[in-house]
Amino acid sequence: MIQSVLHFFGLGEKFPAKTFSYYLPAPPKRKSGYQEKEFDRIIEHLREKEFEIIDMKIQSHTIENHGGVWIFCLLRPLSSNASKMEINIDYQDIAGLNPENIEMDPDIIHES
Repeated sequence: MIQSVLHFFGLGEKFPAKTFSYYLPAPPKRKSGYQEKEFDRIIEHLREKEFEIIDMKIQSHTIENHGGVWIFCLLRPLSSNASKMEINIDYQDIAGLNPENIEMDPDIIHES
């Protein structure tokens, strides 16, 4: 937290930026909006691990009847620990889930 405040004022130690990419498959068609809670939780996790989002780019991807978006984030580590951390996030780990209790949507093709 203190590092966040110091960085806000341009103070504190500077660490090299890191990248994080994430692919979101397109959800099934629906009539209302859709909140991507999994991605929201991952961003929350990165902030808890003392990363600040510097920039975010989105690139759509479509192949035949399937599609989604790639999300590319440029992150600034705010601490020495964050600077050393390898960003390899498994949503199941940070959400405390195991594969047996994740309900599958029958309208989405899931990878095994």
